[in-house]
Amino acid sequence: MLWEGLDRVVRDTARSRVDLTRIDLASCHAVIRLEQELEGPPVPPKIAARYGKFITGCYRARDFVDADTFATALVATLVQHPEAVVSMASDPIHGIPRKFKFVPAISEVADELEAITARIRLAAQGARRALAVGAVHPKGGAENDLGPSSPRSMRCVEEDA
Repeated sequence: MLWEGLDRVVRDTARSRVDLTRIDLASCHAVIRLEQELEGPPVPPKIAARYGKFITGCYRARDFVDADTFATALVATLVQHPEAVVSMASDPIHGIPRKFKFVPAISEVADELEAITARIRLAAQGARRALAVGAVHPKGGAENDLGPSSPRSMRCVEEDA
């Protein structure tokens, strides 16, 4: 869910002119809340270990030279970030397991966590811009206020396909 809303906001606000008929305001608000979570506390070590297991579990055991050392370093890297970022990074569909075919180096994991953080900040910037444009738009963006399940949003999704 997080990835879809994030990608939708980045795609729809990347243009120089924001088209209010394409903006999913519910996703914009969700992305701004996600950015606020970046200022929160880092993920606790126990939870980071669980997310680390999600990541390492997606690779073959024989690919690890020293699995215990890798797991320790991975958790040490994950605890430096908020849970929202770590959760997105461990997602097997959009996160690290999908991006890296082979076991990533710890530096690659750290780079990916930073990239996710930067993507959230970029999407939040676009979301704030879209919300600001919607506020001064004659219709006030009210047609989009229903979120992704509204008929208007569904029509916009179908037009993209």
